Amino acid sequence: MPTSKLSAREGQVFLPIKPAAEKLGIPYWKLLRACNVGLIPAYRLLNSRRYVKVAEVEQVLQQSMEG
Repeated sequence: MPTSKLSAREGQVFLPIKPAAEKLGIPYWKLLRACNVGLIPAYRLLNSRRYVKVAEVEQVLQQSMEG
């Protein structure tokens, strides 16, 4: 089972999609597509930029690895 690259506190932060993908080591376009189809929730905070919660992205990635 893979270990998280981030501490528990860092997982609760909101990041724009591109920096979140870079931090987690996954392609930007895959994270963007997952948000577009609703696999990963994306949030708009005070502007039009979409943010993701790193912990939610990690959870979806782990579930997809487990089958």
